[in-house]
Amino acid sequence: MNFRALFCAGLVLSLAGFTLDIYYYTFQYSALGYGLMLVSFLFKRIETLDWVWIALIASTAAAILLTQNEWAFVFEALFVLVFGAYHLATAESRIARIFSVLSILLAVCATGLLLALIIGFGRAATILDPLVIAMVLAQAIQVIANKKWA
Repeated sequence: MNFRALFCAGLVLSLAGFTLDIYYYTFQYSALGYGLMLVSFLFKRIETLDWVWIALIASTAAAILLTQNEWAFVFEALFVLVFGAYHLATAESRIARIFSVLSILLAVCATGLLLALIIGFGRAATILDPLVIAMVLAQAIQVIANKKWA
């Protein structure tokens, strides 16, 4: 996937989020689309392995937002924890370490909210989707920060 394809995917996702006006998911889809566009501008700084991880995390996040599947969320939290811990151990810049810790904390908080939702606290559902998007964006920013400010 190249710069133009990633930018177009982000643009289509953000425009579809605003155009379809899917209840309260409009902002989440648009933010994820803008995040893809942001990553596309700095695409040349990302190594292939990091790009595979970001694509895996972003596609799993899209599956969570579209299907609201709990198992997809469990895999997303595992991916974020593993990738965040890897970058926390190997990051060369302070900004990348900060975003690694932030993404790990967001994954732990989102997992706690998922457990609260399973137990029966329905209000956790409105906070869960923005946390998933924040995890994806924190992962992308930590990779960019590690490559750009190393």
